Amino acid sequence: RKTCERPCWQGGHREKSAELDRTRETNLKQKEWNERRDHRQVLELPVNVHQLTNEKQCEWVKRQHKKLALKWHPDKVVGSTMERAQRKMREVSDAKDMLTGQLGCKGGRERRGRRN
Repeated sequence: RKTCERPCWQGGHREKSAELDRTRETNLKQKEWNERRDHRQVLELPVNVHQLTNEKQCEWVKRQHKKLALKWHPDKVVGSTMERAQRKMREVSDAKDMLTGQLGCKGGRERRGRRN
């Protein structure tokens, strides 16, 4: 049996349970946000992109991902915006993964130029 740092009558257990409740609440809010988030809006895709063929939509997704990845890459951002850049980069990557999966885009990189 594990002993507590403080006796129960001093509120040691209540503080730990409150902290766990806050953590659970934060995780639930994050999960709800991920489910509600519009991935097309995160990648700043045009409103009428859904009218294009899947192949063209995949091109748009990849192009916008590259543009935003260059903008928000943590190595390119300096100073106090580092955490924001990391968060944005994670959102952009998640949005690209979700949309390419939904659209059935080709995986991997396509090489340009000559093949040896």
